[in-house]
Amino acid sequence: MSALQKSLHPDEKYKAGTLGKTVSRIGLWTAVVFLGISMWIGAVRDDHWKRFLYAYVVGWSFIFSICVGVLWLILLHFLVRGRWATVVRRIAEAMTMAFPWVFAAGLVFVIPLLLGYHDLYFWAQPRRPSSNPVLARKLGNGCRPGSLPCAT
Repeated sequence: MSALQKSLHPDEKYKAGTLGKTVSRIGLWTAVVFLGISMWIGAVRDDHWKRFLYAYVVGWSFIFSICVGVLWLILLHFLVRGRWATVVRRIAEAMTMAFPWVFAAGLVFVIPLLLGYHDLYFWAQPRRPSSNPVLARKLGNGCRPGSLPCAT
């Protein structure tokens, strides 16, 4: 065994036990209840799920940025062979293991886009760019809003 590694004494190994399972269940049920309330509000409104999906994308982006951040922390820790992040490495590894769940949660707004829902992003709408003033200005070929016909 290396001088840098120290095994823990059996008394120092703590496990969450039944408290961890209880807290996990409470968190899961809270997430399910609030997701159900959000989906119900999204279905009742007449904006075709637009507000729900906007909020979902923002929340998903926040969680995804945390997963990417801890992944970079782990990669940097191993790249420089540092001992400075050893304390939080296990927590960071556990948070990185959420990537498959975050990927699956991201499919909630990707699948509607692939199936033809174009209200989430204005640039995904299947109309001519010249009819959208923001996209018309970005064409770069002298097309200005209100100056038709513009080359597409």
